[in-house]
Amino acid sequence: MLIFCGAYPALQGHKASAAQTQSQAPVDPLFVAYPERYSDACYKSPDHDKADLCAQWRAAIAAEKAAKEAARATNWAIIATLLSAAGVGGLIYTLFQTNGALTEARRGNRITMKANARATRQAVAGAADTATALAFAKQNADAASEQVSISRDVEKKECALTSRFEPVHFNIILGPVR
Repeated sequence: MLIFCGAYPALQGHKASAAQTQSQAPVDPLFVAYPERYSDACYKSPDHDKADLCAQWRAAIAAEKAAKEAARATNWAIIATLLSAAGVGGLIYTLFQTNGALTEARRGNRITMKANARATRQAVAGAADTATALAFAKQNADAASEQVSISRDVEKKECALTSRFEPVHFNIILGPVR
């Protein structure tokens, strides 16, 4: 604080001398507060203050444009951030949905595997039953074949016995007729 206070009187003196030089400088009657800021004549003015004012004015306009563009870029960055957050949220939701779908697929696979095992057991049991049925059918066919063979033998023996006798015809009224 002492350093600042010690420098204060020197600053006061400097301001006073600057005020004196300004008061001594002749005032230009054609001085315009806001000269044509886009013309090159503004910068080529022989009056240093006019040229400096043009440069300051253009710098202020450039700063305003930069601030507007920065605000616009910030708004777009905020919108892009919100869209990115929505995209990440959608991705997380998709991951949860995918996890649920995989869980259901696993459950469906387990059910299908159990059903396939049951069907395989039933097919094996059916095959065993079919083998038993085929064995019975073969036995029945063999028995039928044997019966046919026996029936043929009996028929031959009967034919041999009946061929010795003459056929007898019966008349209902007269009785046996020869």
